[in-house]
Amino acid sequence: MSEDEEVQSGAPAEGAGAGVGGGTGGTKTVVAVIVVLVILAALALVYAKQGGFRGGVSEEQGTGFGEAQFGDGVTGGNAAEGEAPSGTIIDNGAGFTVDAPEGQAQSFDLTAKNFEFSLKEIRVKIGDTVRVNVTSTEGTHNWKVDEFSATTETVNQGGTSAVIFTADKAGEFEYYCGIGSHRSLGMVGTLIVEE
Repeated sequence: MSEDEEVQSGAPAEGAGAGVGGGTGGTKTVVAVIVVLVILAALALVYAKQGGFRGGVSEEQGTGFGEAQFGDGVTGGNAAEGEAPSGTIIDNGAGFTVDAPEGQAQSFDLTAKNFEFSLKEIRVKIGDTVRVNVTSTEGTHNWKVDEFSATTETVNQGGTSAVIFTADKAGEFEYYCGIGSHRSLGMVGTLIVEE
């Protein structure tokens, strides 16, 4: 029987099976590499959805004022360094107060957890550019204030979203979580815009 006849008959020709891809060992290796890549891609996706690839400011960290404050290509205000502050944020229960300059960009970091925001009251001056950063530590939430048409994206646990708006009218306005019945369960606060 010739070598061609052996190959056609299904019997291995001399030296067959020893080459690259000629056996099942090469196929198993390729499948294993693909499985590992798929697992790594899935892990990276989960990590990214939890905000793992984003830089940010924790709830305890304050933010500066002026052009560099907002990052991510979003800017607001040109507060002069050393300017006297006049706006106030009050954290309900902890007595935490932060001052911010009048008529400038102000940034507020809120934590959202089941049925409450970490800040129950935010004070700004009329004309201020306001940025609200919301990080969810429990459940799915957002932050809304209807009178300024300001709403963050919906964030899942570990996620963060921000909204920027101008406080162009004075008064007291309720902000709330617009997910399900969170608002009626007490997930609200007050935005106070002073003249």
